Amino acid sequence: MENNKSKKKLQELSDADIERLALLQKANTRLGKQMTIGFETGRLEEIDELRQLIGAEFENPEEKYNIYYKGIRKLLMDYLPKGKTFKDVRNIIYDEKNVFLNAGKCKSDNNGIRKSDGRMTFQPVMNEILDIIVKWVTDSQNPFDLYRSFFELNEKHGYGHEQYDQTVQNVANAMLKLSE
Repeated sequence: MENNKSKKKLQELSDADIERLALLQKANTRLGKQMTIGFETGRLEEIDELRQLIGAEFENPEEKYNIYYKGIRKLLMDYLPKGKTFKDVRNIIYDEKNVFLNAGKCKSDNNGIRKSDGRMTFQPVMNEILDIIVKWVTDSQNPFDLYRSFFELNEKHGYGHEQYDQTVQNVANAMLKLSE
């Protein structure tokens, strides 16, 4: 009896209804991956079409390490002024860099804890800041210019800036003024 009802419902469907059902079934198929039989192995294998479209890995840990440690960090350590006299200047620049790498998260927002790690940010973000540092090294090597570049980068992305005590804030403001 119940079988007859379901058959009757199928018979009552118009061509448009059947087409809609077919489209709904297609919508439930898995996108981006496909099964194939491996040419060499003869086994069933899954192909990730999305990765092949892009032609590269989304995140490469080795490349990320090289960008951060052998690029960003090394260049800053090599070219920023050294010594106790410039410690505040270096720290302010590092803070501004870290605000960008951490998508706007500041230490001053959470009692000195950023709750994020700039070394784990996305590679395109790392590449963007590395490009700024490389340009700075080849153009001026003036730490105030680098600070302004990082400051403006954070402004462009709508990120905030670290909040300092009045003494350090005065140094940060002077750095901006001297880079004009």
